[in-house]
Amino acid sequence: MQCIFCETQNPEGALFCKKCGRRLDGMSLCAACGKTTPCDGEFCIHCGANRNAPVYLMPVRFPAPEASGSTAADEAARSVAAPLKDDVTGTGTAPVPKEPVKEKRKTAASRQKGMSPGTTALLRKISDIGALVAALISVVFTFLIGVSVTIGVGGVSAGNPMTGYNLFYYFGDAYQALSAFAEGSTGAQLATNGTVFGTVCSVVILAGVVLCAIFTVSRLIQVLQKKTDKGFFVPAAMTFFAYLCGVVLYSLCITESAELAGVTTSVAANGATVAGIVLGAIVLTVSVVLGAITRGIGGNVRGYCVRLGIAAVYAVCALVAVGLAAGGAVAVTTDLMGVTTSVKYGIGTFFATLAASAAAVTDGDGWTAFMSMCNTSLILTIVLIAALVAFSVCMTLSLSDIASSAGQGVGQKTPLLMLLSGIFAVVAAIAMIVISTVYTGWLAAEATSAALGIPIGMAIAGLGCAACALYLLISRKKADAFPILG
Repeated sequence: MQCIFCETQNPEGALFCKKCGRRLDGMSLCAACGKTTPCDGEFCIHCGANRNAPVYLMPVRFPAPEASGSTAADEAARSVAAPLKDDVTGTGTAPVPKEPVKEKRKTAASRQKGMSPGTTALLRKISDIGALVAALISVVFTFLIGVSVTIGVGGVSAGNPMTGYNLFYYFGDAYQALSAFAEGSTGAQLATNGTVFGTVCSVVILAGVVLCAIFTVSRLIQVLQKKTDKGFFVPAAMTFFAYLCGVVLYSLCITESAELAGVTTSVAANGATVAGIVLGAIVLTVSVVLGAITRGIGGNVRGYCVRLGIAAVYAVCALVAVGLAAGGAVAVTTDLMGVTTSVKYGIGTFFATLAASAAAVTDGDGWTAFMSMCNTSLILTIVLIAALVAFSVCMTLSLSDIASSAGQGVGQKTPLLMLLSGIFAVVAAIAMIVISTVYTGWLAAEATSAALGIPIGMAIAGLGCAACALYLLISRKKADAFPILG
């Protein structure tokens, strides 16, 4: 539950804000009649008393019930106006009586344009079930992650599944393929580097999705046993985003594409992988929309719309960065005699290409330049993978919080996670740019150049993520200094 005054997140079922102490339903008690009235009104909606008048001018704080046995002293005591805590200034000494949870929930539901409490509860359950379904889809399709080769000629394409090229390829078949290189040779070492990178990414993918799934099941059990007030929407959304980032990491390792004279050959995510993304995204989107409807919009509507727009821009930028990252780590374009050839390599295929090139380099100077390029590419690839893993973690956490808080403000730590995700996306893009530039520099051909469209686009998307985060951080500081701006 978010406070409409200071935007602090409070536990579910709370009646008063843990930070500013004000009522979470936006109501306050009238010092004259004791009934609840909107705190932003100047007069009570029940008795018409001026809420800005001094308390001592109000003859009665609460109407005395006509009960037998009351004495004149009791009547006089009840007519004394005691200081009451003001919901605007926070001054006063007497605490405001808490009201039952049911009354608070009815008041919150009244903001939702006539939606009954029963309808609200039903939609919230559907939203939670949808999040669980999205998590289940993500877990199942994680073990179906794979790639297929597509050949296109004149706009017509045909695809064939690549046998063995799935998530578990880097746990067995990839190492058997190394037998094609002489044992101990430079080519075998380079090919091994690419295979190890693929194995590391595959382990990260499985660990991320499985851990998020375990977290979801654990939270679900706690909710069913009523041991926690926290919902299971966040871990369920985390499972889907972990699957999405896992597809990107796997594609980054194994993807490859080439375009020559109108013929395009590409190695990209297969149908099962794409189906998992589409199904999970549809179910999770419906769940987010229903969750936003049940929570409604309270407090500063204009501020909420601005924050919603910023969150939407961040989500678009983050997903664009994810999509571009799956396009490959190295891109080279060759324009020779009017024929343009474009090639993109994933991490594994790039090092396999270097391994094949090692046998063709024989002279001393060429070999020195080749090894220098390989060592530089190795270091930059480590930076690239580390930055993408960190970006995936920050993006998963931030998007999960944004999805779960639709209809309210984002959490306290979410802007920082958004900022970090943008920074890591820019670092990964820079690593891609440098790898492509170093590789084309070693090729030393005037007709060959690095194609930097993908990393540049990824860097721009990362800067967009960082800009959204900075806006939220700055606006939050202003709201803390001047609560009326929130």
